[in-house]
Amino acid sequence: MIRREDPFPQRNEAIEKVFAKMYHIGSMDRETLAEEEKRMRRLRWIVDLNQAVLMQADLTLLEAFDIIKSTKQAALALFPDKGEVFDLIYAPRFKRIIRERFVIPGGLSHRCRS
Repeated sequence: MIRREDPFPQRNEAIEKVFAKMYHIGSMDRETLAEEEKRMRRLRWIVDLNQAVLMQADLTLLEAFDIIKSTKQAALALFPDKGEVFDLIYAPRFKRIIRERFVIPGGLSHRCRS
């Protein structure tokens, strides 16, 4: 990867100062935002990894549910009081994987597919 010098470093600093004034972002807020972005990347990595395990590993249904439960616990450890957000964003993904991977005898999974 070729790293290029910024031809207008003063312009970028000026834009950053204007942005900070417009949105009242101080150094504390930047640190808070950076920490939240770090936690989001970590959560994304955990969810992606566990989705891959659910799709590829030879698991029982109980083991799959345990993975989903531990993923939610990890998400809540990173973002307390955001259980509803997890249920809205990630739970449908995990349910889809479970539905596709595990056919329950007498279940309705064959009717769910379009």
